[in-house]
Amino acid sequence: MIVLFLLFNGIPQKTVASIINYTDRQVRNIRDQFENSNGDFPQEGKKRGRKKKEEMNEVFRAKPNNFRAAYL
Repeated sequence: MIVLFLLFNGIPQKTVASIINYTDRQVRNIRDQFENSNGDFPQEGKKRGRKKKEEMNEVFRAKPNNFRAAYL
């Protein structure tokens, strides 16, 4: 919460990171998490990353050669 207090009082992100001994990315993630929430902080993280191969293969299940051609 001190991170948000400093950021919204105009302190630059890199300065906040060095004062609190966080990385710049950690401070950015905290700010983004707050900005994307509806006032309920902290917000649960969304699923990220790529889909599993099985899910991608369902599209190309009828013709397996299409899958290979699409990604070459």
